[in-house]
Parts: sequence; C-alpha cells; structure tokens
Amino acid sequence: MKRGANEMNRIQKMMCLFFFLFVSLVIGAENTKAETIDHPHKTILFVYDSLDVSGSGEKSIESLQRLLTSLNIAVFTVSIDHYQKNQLQEFDGMIELMNAPDLEIQNKEFLADRDDYQGLKLHIGDNLPVSWQEEMGIQLKKIPKQRFKLSSQELEARELILEPAEVTVNATDATTDLGLISFENQQTTYSYGTLKGKIAYLPYFHATGLSQELMVKLLQKWLNITYQSQPVLVITGVTPFSDLALLEYMGDQLFKEGIPFAVSATSVWQNTDLKAYDKYVDTLQYLQFRNGSILLQTPVASQANKQDDSELKEIMNTTIDKLVEHEVYPIGIATPAYWNQDQGYQEDALGLSDSVLLLPNPQTIAKRVVAEKSGVYQKAYYALPAENLDGIEWTDTALGYKFSSPTAITYDFPDTLKKLNSMLKKIDNLPMMARDIRKSEHHVATSASVIDVKNGQVRVNGELKHLHTLPQESKKVVQKQATDKGSLAGFFAFQDKVLTIIIVGTLFILVLFFIVGYNLYRGKYRTKK
Repeated sequence: MKRGANEMNRIQKMMCLFFFLFVSLVIGAENTKAETIDHPHKTILFVYDSLDVSGSGEKSIESLQRLLTSLNIAVFTVSIDHYQKNQLQEFDGMIELMNAPDLEIQNKEFLADRDDYQGLKLHIGDNLPVSWQEEMGIQLKKIPKQRFKLSSQELEARELILEPAEVTVNATDATTDLGLISFENQQTTYSYGTLKGKIAYLPYFHATGLSQELMVKLLQKWLNITYQSQPVLVITGVTPFSDLALLEYMGDQLFKEGIPFAVSATSVWQNTDLKAYDKYVDTLQYLQFRNGSILLQTPVASQANKQDDSELKEIMNTTIDKLVEHEVYPIGIATPAYWNQDQGYQEDALGLSDSVLLLPNPQTIAKRVVAEKSGVYQKAYYALPAENLDGIEWTDTALGYKFSSPTAITYDFPDTLKKLNSMLKKIDNLPMMARDIRKSEHHVATSASVIDVKNGQVRVNGELKHLHTLPQESKKVVQKQATDKGSLAGFFAFQDKVLTIIIVGTLFILVLFFIVGYNLYRGKYRTKK
C-alpha cells in the first residue's frame, strides 16, 4: 500500500513538473510574440510650426523623433516655413505639431499639399484643419486654461497635470482606448486621443508622464504596429572619471536583488596603456560579471571637432576594439537624439551597431549634415528618465506593465554613496519590472571585432563569451582590491585601538594626578591645623 502511495506521489510530481514546463513555454512564446515591430519600416514627414524655444516645443520635437525611431519609423523633420512643394508625396504619412497655435501658417504650398494628401495624418495641438475634422466626423470644443487629469483604463494609470493649459478636445465621443481627459472646472470627460481611419488627433502633448505613454499608444494604432515589452534599466553618465568603487558596489547590489541592468559608458581610444584605463575596463568587466551590459556612449561633439568625419569613425572603431581586447563587449551604442538626425554621425558612429539607446539632447549640440531621414535600427530604445514617471499613479497590477515601444528607464550615475543608495531604493520601488537587454538580439561590428547577442549569449567573432565567469586576470584584480580594502580597514582599526589606549591611559594618569594632588593638599591642610 505504501509502495503504491509512493508511486502515486511520483506520478503527481512528474505531472506537476510537465505542467510547469508547459506553462513556461506558453508564457515564453507569448512574450516573444509580443516583442515584435512590423517590417519594413514606414517613412514619416514631421512638420512643426515653431520650435517654441521659450517653452517645451523643442523638447516635444526631440521626444517625438526618438519615439518614432523606437517604433522603426524613418523620420524627416522640417519646419512648415521650409517645406517644399510636393515633398509630402515621398512619405507614407505626416505628423504636424503645433507649438505656437497663434502663428498663422504662411506657406501656401504646404497648405495646398496638405489638403490633397491621402496618406496617414496625425495632428498634435491646436488648429486641427477643418477638412480633417470633417473627414473624421468630430466636433471640437475649446476648454479655457485650467488644470486637468489624464487617465487610461488600458494602462491602469492616471496623472494630474498641474500646469494649466488651454486644450481643444474632441467633444463628439469619448472613446477610452486612447485615454481620457477631464478638467478641473468641467463635469464632462473627453477622449484624449482620437483615431478615425487614417487620421489621428491629439489635443495636447507633453514629453513626460502619461501624456507620452498615451502618445505611443496612439502612434502604435495609427501606424498599425504591434509591440509590447518590459523596459530595460540603464544607468547613464558612466565615465573613466566615475567613482569605480561606487560603480562596483552598485553592480553588486543590483545583482543581489536580481535586477538586470546596462550602463551607458564612455571610453577612450588613446592612452589605453595607462593604469587608469586598466582599472576602468576592469570595472566594466566586473559589471558584466554582475549581469550588467555595456552600451558605448558616443564622444562629446563640439563646434571645434564636429567636422572631423574620418576621425570620428576611427575613434569609434578603435574605442570598441580596445574594449574588446580587454574583454569588455559593448552590445549597442548610446547617443543623443540629434546624432540620429545627422547624416555624418549616422555613417561614422551609429552605423557600427544595429541597436542604439536614444538619449535626450544636451543643452549644446553640434550638427554637421542634416540627414534626409533619421536612422532605423533593429532595436532603438527610447531613453525615459525615471523621474518622468513620478507624476503617474499606477494601480497595484502595474508591476507587469509593458511599454508600447522599446524603452529604457534611465538613471544618472550618482557621485556619492548616499545618492546611490537613494537611487537603488527608487529602482527597487519602480512600478514595473526590468527586462534583461541581452534577451533581445544585438549586433556591433568594426573592421576587427564583431559582437553578436542572441538568446542571452554573447559571441565575439563567432566565439562564445562566458560573461558570468570572471577571467583569471580580473579575479586577481578583484582579490587584490579586496585585500587592499582589508589592509586599509585593518590599518584604520589598528589606529582606532591605539587612539583608544592613549585616551584611556591619559585619563588614568589624570585621575592619578588628581588623587595624589588631593591627598597632598589634604595632608598640608591637616598639618597647618
């Protein structure tokens, strides 16, 4: 009987094992299927009325460029004033962004081409063309300047927009799939995004928070693109001048918490024989060992060096090859957004990788040759600073939230332990889980080095690299660092003991002096008496 019971238990365990294997395969298949973007890519003409330098217009343009690239869309950006006759006919669709609705459009050739255009059309901001409005069959209502709230049932999130704005909404119907907008002094709730056939309308856009997430949802449906995936976590601003001990500590803590991450790191192409370079690459190598990935940050371009076309190509090639020599394997390139709108930077730097991380533009930019279209990549991650999510209220189920375009949640690498611990706490409290960037395919190639990533494995020139095992030389470095730290700690501990003995000894001697002095004084007093 007991034997029969044991046999039954074995059968039950085997059935449970097969069940869990089946569920894992199903979930894996679903996740793989969700992370797709249609090919071949579409082309979009992106026009705007004004940069609105005093406001957030420039940031909105840059953000939209990065979002479209992450969706595998080739973009050509031009101001309405510089639009040329029949230019629209070369593109699958057009987006017009109104940063300054008070400005009247003067370019009659653009107005004529826009009226005749039959492709995909998206209008953002005020002044939706009347012909588009009629084609969509909607009525508009202008809401006076006030605060408002964005919400989404699909994303299970909401956000209060504290800065008052005047918004012209679709007053005809309130569809919930592209978000809802409600106002402080209004009872009615309106559609945030509207999509009717080939025409889409978004009354308000801000390059942060829920507005941005709903914009991506609208772009997805408008362009008929399918994509869903958890974000990757990227720590930006890592340089040879960073606190390397702090960087290793960060890697240890993220590894201990089971959080996959990548770092956007600059490097050098000269003086690679110096000890400082060895220490830096040893630290990057250690981060790989801690389940981290390396994205090579492009060098800072300035007005002084922006014309050195051949030099930039040589710099990028040499930098990657030197890293590979030291067993550091960059699996993609991180770059400011404007590099992807520049033909020179595309050819000399970004063309080395089919995976890029598109960062926000710095305050100072150095353009070379404006590209006809932005670059398109196998994988382009939209860098989303973590603070941009701070205003969103997520539901408890948001932990499994998947973004609608390849997204990297970014944190700047801090310069103190206190700031680092604060950052680690924020990462731990993120409302969604991070995905290992190596689960996607990546390809980086110079004339001497070819780095391929597939199914989490990294191969260099066809040879499989075991990133979870430190090379022998790095083990010695890590052990020496630990020994140095231990020796230093022992030295300071010895100092503490010596100081303690000196202080206690001094106090003991003072007490003796006090006792002897007191007795002498007392003896003298008795003698006189």
